[in-house]
Amino acid sequence: MNELKSFIERWKEHGYEKGEAQIFWTTLLTDIFNVKDVASFIFFEQQINGKFIDARIPSTNVLIEQKSTGKDLDAAYLQAKSYDNELPYNKKSRW
Repeated sequence: MNELKSFIERWKEHGYEKGEAQIFWTTLLTDIFNVKDVASFIFFEQQINGKFIDARIPSTNVLIEQKSTGKDLDAAYLQAKSYDNELPYNKKSRW
């Protein structure tokens, strides 16, 4: 529980998509979820048809489209959905 409080405290004033997304997800996965080999678990900036998916976790079929604080999350959802539509069936997200 201490790790979670520390994580929340560390990130509560942050929210810059391009400069902090990879550090945020890496820290979350290692410190909170105890993922040992993050480099094999999550993949950042994967290109699909000239566009870049912010992050994907293939083992759980999760696609992440992260936005900076104050950005339209409905637009992020639609963006993620369009990326997902371009993935092969066996790589489509479930979440």
